[in-house]
Amino acid sequence: MGKIIELFSKKIDCYTTIDELPMDNWFKIHKTNDVLFLLKKRTNVNAKQIELLNVQWNTIYFEFLDAFGIPEKMQEVIMLRKEIFCLETYLFLTADRTINTFIKIKKYELEKTLEADKKETVDTVTSYVSKYMGRRIDLKVETVREFYGHIAMIKEESKHKKVSNG
Repeated sequence: MGKIIELFSKKIDCYTTIDELPMDNWFKIHKTNDVLFLLKKRTNVNAKQIELLNVQWNTIYFEFLDAFGIPEKMQEVIMLRKEIFCLETYLFLTADRTINTFIKIKKYELEKTLEADKKETVDTVTSYVSKYMGRRIDLKVETVREFYGHIAMIKEESKHKKVSNG
């Protein structure tokens, strides 16, 4: 699969790794689910190319997970979605309508978790990283690996400060 994507990416000039994908594009893809933000230059693409861009996006996302792991909030969202899926499956298999209450509760918890995550905006995080790094972070230039590398370093240093102050 890697060779196909490699040949494809040379053909339509798209980002292929977290080492080259700008953070601005990363955030836009997450916000809109539009994989066309993988293109280095907006061009017309056909349905087959969009399918390949989706494969490329998954490849980049798994590269991110390998490098930085699954964020805590994402783990919480995954667990809630899994619980909802299990409850909905149980409802489907048994037709036990009493399960609807539990489904509603879990969906409410998921909604609140997602809302809390939205409060920490891209601008807020970028400002914090910029302040910490002592320079302006340009999301159109800073790559995914660089940006999340800064965040990982900030977290690691704050852990050490807590230990030494504790």
